Amino acid sequence: MSFTRVRATALALTLAVALVAASAGGAVATTREVALQSNETNETTPEGPVDSDGDGLTDENETSVYDTDPNLADTDGDGLSDGEEVNEYGTDPESRDTDRDGLSDYVEVRQFETDPTVRDTDDDGLSDGEEVQRGTDPTDNDTDGDGVRDGTEVEEGLSPTTPDTDGDGTNDDEELNATDPPEETETPEESTDEEADATDGDGADESDAEEENASDDGTEVQGPGFGVVAALVALACVAALARRG
Repeated sequence: MSFTRVRATALALTLAVALVAASAGGAVATTREVALQSNETNETTPEGPVDSDGDGLTDENETSVYDTDPNLADTDGDGLSDGEEVNEYGTDPESRDTDRDGLSDYVEVRQFETDPTVRDTDDDGLSDGEEVQRGTDPTDNDTDGDGVRDGTEVEEGLSPTTPDTDGDGTNDDEELNATDPPEETETPEESTDEEADATDGDGADESDAEEENASDDGTEVQGPGFGVVAALVALACVAALARRG
């Protein structure tokens, strides 16, 4: 083979390699452009609702409905995610203590199993927070089982955690019932002089009983016909004198 032919063959191979390289470079560039376009598409038109903080609420609902932070899973910092508060417990995701009973929503749900939306879960007259402070059960309205509600025992100055507060052998319920004030009875009204003078009707201020007592003491009591007899005697005397004259 002549030198000229070898040189021509080498040149042809070089051109072929250059063309292949140029073609590959174009393909790589095209793939990169497609990937960038895909990322841009994902950023601007995501598939489905966006939940940036993963709390179970969409960003749109957090901003337009619940006014919570779409980038913070637990907006009020009470230990429950915004989604749990809205979807499971019905509590306020913006308030640590929805029912204002002194216990956080998380503590009520996870520790005491009380209702975080009701101040007095067992309806005994004491809030859940007050019961926890006093050592009573916020889910039982009669912690010591003595028959008296916890709130009533506190009002009466009794211990809601001890069935027999004073230790006398009688539980608080029996003692409370035993010391109930007696029912009021009607007292008889005092009789008037007119009512007391109902027997003889003599018009005297003294009652019949007083007149009887006066008679027993030897005091002369005039009967109802004394005046008539005296008048008749006087008339008889006048008539007798007239005859003599």
